[in-house]
Amino acid sequence: MALRDFLGLFGVVTTLFAATACSADSGATSGRGGSFNACGGDLAGTWTVVSSCVEGNLTAAANLNPNADFPPLCHGVYKAVVANVTGSVSFDPATSSATNNTITTADSDIVIEAPCATALGVPTLDAGSCAAISQVLIQKIFHDTAACQLEGATCHCTAKNTYVKNETIAYAVKGNSLTYTGETDVMDYCVQGTTLHSRQFETQLLSTVFFTATRAN
Repeated sequence: MALRDFLGLFGVVTTLFAATACSADSGATSGRGGSFNACGGDLAGTWTVVSSCVEGNLTAAANLNPNADFPPLCHGVYKAVVANVTGSVSFDPATSSATNNTITTADSDIVIEAPCATALGVPTLDAGSCAAISQVLIQKIFHDTAACQLEGATCHCTAKNTYVKNETIAYAVKGNSLTYTGETDVMDYCVQGTTLHSRQFETQLLSTVFFTATRAN
């Protein structure tokens, strides 16, 4: 389960399985190692994602967007980011290949104030200009969809990104961890019956990703 592509939404680091903030029972709250115990096991078969979370701050990561069309006066406009992963990943030990069939979505809550609007080329804030900012978020900030409405002296926007993956990548298992060809991340995992628990370390603000999947066959 290559943890890639999700954070490409924000241009910070790249991953796949990252969703809502980790709850206390995920083990993530006790720090980078959490309470996760890697035990390895047989990965063969198809695993359907049940839940996932990230130990870190998705919103802060979104606000690090280095996009040249995302001016400094707009840094900090992301007020909340929630992500979700659905789909499955299949492991074939005979060929040492993993097939990733997942959909990752990220929903963002954005508040645009006057200085940011001006920097985006919208000099005044009204109902019409908020509609224009919706298009800016799509065309320049690369959200798939966006809708903005005037609220007081700001434009309140909701935006969405969706990534569909259908790829096969080589993997290797060493002890209780696996790596993917061309990737530097290491994924610790534990198979318990038909359940797969995993933890993968990342970089910058999103330090550790946890997810759970069930064996479909």
